[in-house]
Amino acid sequence: MKAPSLTPVLPDIPVRTVAEMGLRELERIRLLLRGGSVIDWRRMHFKERDEVDRFLRLCQLDVSRPDDEAWARLVLSEAVEYLRKTFNYRVADAVAKPREIHELFLLASGAMGNSRHRRIACVVLKVMHVIQHIEGRDLLFRLAVSEAELAELVTEKVLSVAAELQAKGLPIVEFAASIKTQDSLITKLLAKKETVAAQVYDRTRFRIVTRAREDLLPVLYYLTQRLFPFHLVLPRSFVDGRVLRLVDGHRRRRARRAA
Repeated sequence: MKAPSLTPVLPDIPVRTVAEMGLRELERIRLLLRGGSVIDWRRMHFKERDEVDRFLRLCQLDVSRPDDEAWARLVLSEAVEYLRKTFNYRVADAVAKPREIHELFLLASGAMGNSRHRRIACVVLKVMHVIQHIEGRDLLFRLAVSEAELAELVTEKVLSVAAELQAKGLPIVEFAASIKTQDSLITKLLAKKETVAAQVYDRTRFRIVTRAREDLLPVLYYLTQRLFPFHLVLPRSFVDGRVLRLVDGHRRRRARRAA
């Protein structure tokens, strides 16, 4: 008998063109291209429970499973305790003890509750975001898995999404994967001012070439829906300013239309 997969199932999504994107989608792509951080955000952009559920599944969390639900509740309680103990921050019960985890994201988006709840939920989610990073880094060092095995798992996941991109007809001209060798890692670390191995994030690299610059936005949006959640983007800027202007231009036009 085949063991059940521990990876949450993601629902299929249609390809979305730039013309079909709203402020929410453009803001996420802008975050990705600028290398910013959700720590700076003052609200989320979820409107319905299903959107939150899809996002949680992309984060490898299926809260319909008792273990995943318990872990999410644990991170939430740690964040609330930290805020109350360290800053004497008053966290409303609607945020500290939601009926289900999805409500926390809807409160932070203003889709539920009031403006005070939105503000508090955003603060709590930011602390949860940091705790998640700390827990993830600690788990990485404790796992009895080699970097080569992790790289293989990552590559398998990315290649499956790359196959989806091609099957859906997205304008991909080239897709290539590579893994840094030990020699190239040593060379890079010697050349860096901060010689810390943990700061080499691109041990396993993937290059995607689109047909035209304008095709980049739909591809990036699809990747944030199927491969990696937008909040885990490295807070640093690596992108060409022309692409940023392209995103900002679409974002301003959307804002004017919404007004």
